[in-house]
Amino acid sequence: MTAAAAIALAAGAAAQHATTTTGEQQQQQQQTETKPPAPQSKGPHVVGDYVISKTIGAGGVGVVRRAKHAISGLKVRTST
Repeated sequence: MTAAAAIALAAGAAAQHATTTTGEQQQQQQQTETKPPAPQSKGPHVVGDYVISKTIGAGGVGVVRRAKHAISGLKVRTST
């Protein structure tokens, strides 16, 4: 192998490593970005015998809210 070929091979390997590192850095940055706060309801509302009070969590699929059965007082969580 000539010296020029060895230099070209090393430069190609370095460029490939730099691309991989950049992709890994972007992936780490996306994972560490903060998520927007869970949407908050504007106040309690009634659904059937339940009083839905506040949002306690949200994800990619739905929202979890705190609720209380109006008659028995049983505290539950609801999800949508």
